[in-house]
Amino acid sequence: MTIFIFGDSFFDEEQNSGKTWINMLRKLYEVENFSLSGTGPHYNLPLIVNMILNKTITSDDFIVCHTSGTTRVNFPMKNSKTVDVYWDHILKKSHTSSTNQQFYNNFQHEIDFAYLTFDKFLQISGHLMTGYLHSISNTKNIKVLLFGNTNNGNGKREMQVVPFEDKNFHLSKFDLFEVSDNEIFFDEVDNWDYLYGLHDTRNNHLSIENHEILFEYVTEFITNGSIKIDVDFKENFRHAEDVFNTYSKQKNFKEKFIYE
Repeated sequence: MTIFIFGDSFFDEEQNSGKTWINMLRKLYEVENFSLSGTGPHYNLPLIVNMILNKTITSDDFIVCHTSGTTRVNFPMKNSKTVDVYWDHILKKSHTSSTNQQFYNNFQHEIDFAYLTFDKFLQISGHLMTGYLHSISNTKNIKVLLFGNTNNGNGKREMQVVPFEDKNFHLSKFDLFEVSDNEIFFDEVDNWDYLYGLHDTRNNHLSIENHEILFEYVTEFITNGSIKIDVDFKENFRHAEDVFNTYSKQKNFKEKFIYE
């Protein structure tokens, strides 16, 4: 039995150190982690399909997967595994982070054309991923724990699914972006879009307290094939200035609260 993990920066171990739910999991099980920061269904679904077809993942194995943002497309860029290019389904506009500005400027026309061509397909790609994983959980006897809800860190609900549990399959009620957001004291920051652009010093965007809870959540599914325990992630306990690298001591996170 092997635990296969797919997802984005919530599960990617490459730049993380210290105690995380995946490190804790490795002490108990054989774990193969294929997560890559900045990815979504466009990257992860073909990877999972190929591993099923090649029988790398077989009966009695487990999959833990984070759907993440449906607008995340793995554009081919030299010397980089992923490209931080984002697409707004409503405005039909793309934008990028400063680290990829030159690539984006060189290929913005091609990027926008690709997004416009596949916009409707990308919007449902998370649901296609959910359907495929549910199908193989039954037909291949592979147990799947899926985190499907996502606001992609920008407060815009890219995918919302009703949590449910079936034989070998558990679709979680938790949005990991919200779990991460809610660690910050509620009255400190109103503009989450601003925060999301800063460097998050936490491993996988979670504090150790929630890594331990997530570990308990995942191991419950691995042990019993279902989630029977009540799980509540810890909220409202971290200062933004302790979590994010602001690059400036002048920034005050305690902005005026919206209801004041």
